[in-house]
Amino acid sequence: MAELVLVVAIVAILVAIAIPYLTSGLEKSRETADIANVRSAFASIVNGYIESGVISTIEVPVTQRVPDWQVEPMPLIYYQVNGVQHEIEIPNKTEGTYSVTMEPDSTGNALPKIS
Repeated sequence: MAELVLVVAIVAILVAIAIPYLTSGLEKSRETADIANVRSAFASIVNGYIESGVISTIEVPVTQRVPDWQVEPMPLIYYQVNGVQHEIEIPNKTEGTYSVTMEPDSTGNALPKIS
């Protein structure tokens, strides 16, 4: 009987150690999925604007669930307009949606925006 209690205690300790690692891996995969989905929406918006001149918006649902979670600093998306390189930071969100669209700047050029 003592052996069974010892085995159950060891298994409980191993599970207690493993849960934070599993949670961390799950949130990291959710963050990676969010970044990939936003980049895909960004490419679709820019491609649609270049091909047809239509300004549209794509809403990307957030899959992260843990508040203030961030594995790494959120990545930047780089793009060029008239030979000038620009960058957009993907905001860190844990609820709602990312909105990817094109907005005109002060000179009338449409520039992508992520919020």
